[in-house]
Amino acid sequence: MTLLNSLRPTFYLAKGSAFVVAPYCPYRCFMKKLCVAGAAVIFEVQRSSRSDARKEEIRRQEIEAIRKRNEDLAREIEHLAQKVEELEKLARGQARTYWHS
Repeated sequence: MTLLNSLRPTFYLAKGSAFVVAPYCPYRCFMKKLCVAGAAVIFEVQRSSRSDARKEEIRRQEIEAIRKRNEDLAREIEHLAQKVEELEKLARGQARTYWHS
């Protein structure tokens, strides 16, 4: 048996699934590292994109809350302006009756 034959993978079939056994060599070691590193990169990218999506959703919710608060404050300011206007009219009316009596 030559060295080349000893490095060839051996295939086993068990009830419809294939299982490959290969001797541990520098190429196999390199390929394993490459596959594990690739899987780690894919996992990190997916985790990062999920994190970015969560941050974006939180940012949208905060902006919506600020808009709602601004609308509420605008309504309250308008209501207070109407109250001030009513008080001014009332004060002018009382001042006229005070000076004319």
